[in-house]
Amino acid sequence: MILRCSHLDNKDIFSKSDPFLRISRVVESEGSVPICKTEVINNNLNPKWKPVTLSSRQFGSKENPLLIECFDFNSSGDHVLIGKLRSSIADLERLNKERTGTNLFIPSTHHRKEEKMLKGQLFVDQYCEREQFSFIDYVSSGFELNFMVAVDFTASNGNPRYSDSLHYIDVAGQLNSYQRAIMEVGEVIQFYDSDRKFPAWGFGGSTAGAVSHCFNLNGSPRDSEVVGVEGIMEAYATALHNVTLSGPTLFGPVINTAAEMAAKDISGLC
Repeated sequence: MILRCSHLDNKDIFSKSDPFLRISRVVESEGSVPICKTEVINNNLNPKWKPVTLSSRQFGSKENPLLIECFDFNSSGDHVLIGKLRSSIADLERLNKERTGTNLFIPSTHHRKEEKMLKGQLFVDQYCEREQFSFIDYVSSGFELNFMVAVDFTASNGNPRYSDSLHYIDVAGQLNSYQRAIMEVGEVIQFYDSDRKFPAWGFGGSTAGAVSHCFNLNGSPRDSEVVGVEGIMEAYATALHNVTLSGPTLFGPVINTAAEMAAKDISGLC
């Protein structure tokens, strides 16, 4: 939503107010929980704020009550209330459709339970609503993933022969950090990649005497794909014997290669 106010009361003496909005969800105890705040607009009694975004997790139902407060910002943190109103997402949507404003109120100085209606109004210049899907929504609808792996072979990992190296292979069978990452992620993701053929690369290592920032983990000059998580693990173990750790750490070539493969897959669907 894009929110704005007009004809706000001035709370400053030598300049105009510096207003911002705070939107809160009203809870059962009649208290409120802040869920959103706009930026401060300096020296302006007719402010128009940058777009604000709210999710249904924040406000619940579109009919649930919201408290919208407009404050005059003070650097001390002692912000002064300019005006407030109770509304809901449904009300804000209606204001946008009808192109009308709604008045702000302020507690009466004589009777605390009464409120005084102000000249200042709140407007909703833009309202846009869209559904955001979760990862589970995509997967349950048949969405497939291409699982790709790249392993860091830079010298900062430490010599694989020593136990303090991230690439150390424990003779007792305990997995190192890279092996654990491959297993823990791969065993979940592999079921959403129908052919279970995974591109696997290394970067920052020296192969055949030259440093490469994107080489096939399986040692093949052409094909980077291996079969299953087991194939990644086997290719990684073999690469540790054939690749010399080097550097520097450059992600670009691996990311570009992955992007090129993804682009080919997309073009193949069109």
